[in-house]
Amino acid sequence: MNRKEFISELKVKLSKLPKEEIDNAVEYYEEYFDEAGTENEEKAIKEVGSPSKIASQIIANFTLKSKKDMSVLWLVILAIFAAPIAFPLAITAVVLAFAFIIVVFSLVFSFGVAGIALMVGGVFSVLLSFIVLIQHLPTAIFIAGSGLLCIGVGMLITWGTIILSKNSFIWIINLMSKFVLRGNGK
Repeated sequence: MNRKEFISELKVKLSKLPKEEIDNAVEYYEEYFDEAGTENEEKAIKEVGSPSKIASQIIANFTLKSKKDMSVLWLVILAIFAAPIAFPLAITAVVLAFAFIIVVFSLVFSFGVAGIALMVGGVFSVLLSFIVLIQHLPTAIFIAGSGLLCIGVGMLITWGTIILSKNSFIWIINLMSKFVLRGNGK
């Protein structure tokens, strides 16, 4: 078999492939034989193998390449069909996350307001006890004690709220940064 017969048989074996693929394969083997030279043509043909074997390898490579291209195409098609479901689910997830953050902020705020209200109410109770002191001593002591208790509980709640809010904000920021970093592929 000479170079011309090899190339023509290779073209016949590759006839099912697109013209561009056939031209690329023929061009490659033409250059291969050019480099070997006319005196080493038969040796080069033996090294390369039969046109049938080469055509089988080229067709297999083309099929694999086509399958990879098809898998990307299928992913795009899947994304298009999943969008009507995925988009509302993504919006729902964002809204739920936002609602969760609002609930946490609301709880922290309400505990803070409750603590401050207890302290203010305690101060008014202590002041009221001075007015009641003139009329009835045991009632004044009870009102003063209740006022001091309210101030103490209010201070504890306010202090706990400050710690809770600090930890809640740090936790929310860490959680959001994890989602943002995951979304950016880091």
